[in-house]
Amino acid sequence: MPLCHCSNSNLRLTGIWRESGGMRLEWQGGTNATQFLQRSRGFDGTNIEWFDIFTNPAPTPWSNSYFDTTGTNRMDWYRMRVER
Repeated sequence: MPLCHCSNSNLRLTGIWRESGGMRLEWQGGTNATQFLQRSRGFDGTNIEWFDIFTNPAPTPWSNSYFDTTGTNRMDWYRMRVER
C-alpha cells in the first residue's frame, strides 16, 4: 500500500531560490493529479499571462523539484496548477 501524506495532500511550493544558471523550485503534494509549474514575467494585478514551464503527469511523487534555466534576475512569478 502506498504511503499516504493525507495531512499534507494539498499542493504547495516549499522552496524557491537562485542557483548558478537559474532558479530552483520545490513543491509537495498533489500526487494524484497532473501538475503544471507556471511562470509569469509580469504581475500588474489585472491581466496576468501564465506559461507552463514544466508538466509532471500523474501519478507524481509527493515531493518534486524543477530547475528553471530561464529564470533571470528580473522579477518572475511562479505558481502550481493541477488537473485531476
